[in-house]
Amino acid sequence: MRAAALTLVLATTAAGGCRHRAASPASPRAMKVSASMPATTPATTDAARVRKYEGHGFTTEVPSDWKEFTDPQSALALKGPSEMELDLAVPHLPPHVPGIIPLPAVQSGYVDDLKKRMTNVKLVESTAPSVAGAYARRFAIEGAENGAAKKLLVYAIVKGDHLYIVTGEGPAEQFDKLVPVVNRVADSWKWNK
Repeated sequence: MRAAALTLVLATTAAGGCRHRAASPASPRAMKVSASMPATTPATTDAARVRKYEGHGFTTEVPSDWKEFTDPQSALALKGPSEMELDLAVPHLPPHVPGIIPLPAVQSGYVDDLKKRMTNVKLVESTAPSVAGAYARRFAIEGAENGAAKKLLVYAIVKGDHLYIVTGEGPAEQFDKLVPVVNRVADSWKWNK
């Protein structure tokens, strides 16, 4: 999956943006734990096969059999089967009024940025759930890239003065398999103190 660059535009009372990668990695690599990278550990042995990811002030569960690849704009980027990808980003925000990160504007900016690399981009779902007690926006987008139908499921989460973006992206025909993966990340999200 190719992606464009993260663009966040924060005015004094509005925010917008999304996180997309500039290019696919040449080859995914297995996740390694080091002093410079947040820890991941196996969390369960159930059919979903997940591991725990911990870093950037939160803990969540991600697929254990998906391969990590380097994306400088991501806290964690994973490549799964059938061209599916999962991305956890904690964007560095430009100066703005503390505590004001309006999620509808983040969603709108994300969709606008996606239009720079995809055609026929359409927002097909938008809800405002809570993720681990924090305000969030969950939205699904469909479009086409290089003639192939794609779908994304995104959670934009705000806690304090930080924005967290969870993105699942893949071929439209794989979307039903991607949704539970992305939802599990949100459902298992916990804040570290």
